[in-house]
Amino acid sequence: YWSSFSQKPDEPENYANIEYLLEAKAGVTQLTVTQDGLDSEERLRHSRDNWVMVMEGMKKLVEAA
Repeated sequence: YWSSFSQKPDEPENYANIEYLLEAKAGVTQLTVTQDGLDSEERLRHSRDNWVMVMEGMKKLVEAA
């Protein structure tokens, strides 16, 4: 994954890897998202805030179905 927020050129060495892990635990499904390539606290906070927003939206969508 590459984001213009990184302010780095769109080149392979500037891409982050994002991993999604789904696990069954006690009758529920747990989703773990792991991302690398975050080289500052600001980028870490920005990414974390975005993931929270995405997951909240996904939860609403799934629960409404």
